[in-house]
Amino acid sequence: MPSSLQVDQIQSADGNTTYLNSGTLSNLTFPANTIINQKFHTTTSQPTITSNNNFASFSTPFKTTITGTKSNSKFLIIVSMTVSSSSVGDAHIYGRLRDNTNSNATIGTEGSDGLFGDWLASNAYSGGVRLNHTELYTPSSHSGGDLEIEVLMKQNGAVTTLLNRRSNDNFYQRFSSTLTILEIAG
Repeated sequence: MPSSLQVDQIQSADGNTTYLNSGTLSNLTFPANTIINQKFHTTTSQPTITSNNNFASFSTPFKTTITGTKSNSKFLIIVSMTVSSSSVGDAHIYGRLRDNTNSNATIGTEGSDGLFGDWLASNAYSGGVRLNHTELYTPSSHSGGDLEIEVLMKQNGAVTTLLNRRSNDNFYQRFSSTLTILEIAG
């Protein structure tokens, strides 16, 4: 026959007390590299950017905020998005991650064109591409609290980048994009 143990608090040998209230643990330290918090953001909206070779926000920014973070944490950022181009020629689409909480810091080690991206051949521009990127981020200055991460995009030339839809019409081929942040104990 299974047993159960019901307690309101646990006290360690050194006198530290962990309170168990309403399913929430307090005064608890997790081992390093343990996932301690997560934020999953998904969108089916169809914002655009006309960036002309400069990184910019979508008309409805593609961003999310993870709350209640610790000061010594790292963050695993996972981006999965479908983008297309208004260009009927070849299109180069580049992405950047920005920490809006810490002086708009650029996240990751970018190449000459950005952190991630793809190329659309002129005969494939209308269908779009799926961009996926994962980045482990340790903010240079973060004292805990909220952390807001945003995906910025740019394209070669004065053309429009579209999120979650094909470029030559907006009646079919609808997609969703996700931005996930996992907080990892330091």
